Amino acid sequence: MGRLRTIFNVLIEPIKKEFALSDTTMGQLAGFGFVLFYSLLSAAVTSTLGALLFIWAARSIRADIQRARLSDRLAAGSSPLFLLLF
Repeated sequence: MGRLRTIFNVLIEPIKKEFALSDTTMGQLAGFGFVLFYSLLSAAVTSTLGALLFIWAARSIRADIQRARLSDRLAAGSSPLFLLLF
């Protein structure tokens, strides 16, 4: 993030002179740019973490179901040989 701010700070003066903008206007533009950047970044991180959490939960549920089926089969007196098939 430090590099992005450095690049932006280097470009502020030429942009301000080119478009004849005041310090206040440049501050508002810079603030809006950082708010937009961090908002988009946080949305991407949040959706990625949400997807990973969903995958983890689905796999945990699947493992629990398989564990319950195995327990039921062993409790019913099934031969342990069926374990070789799965």
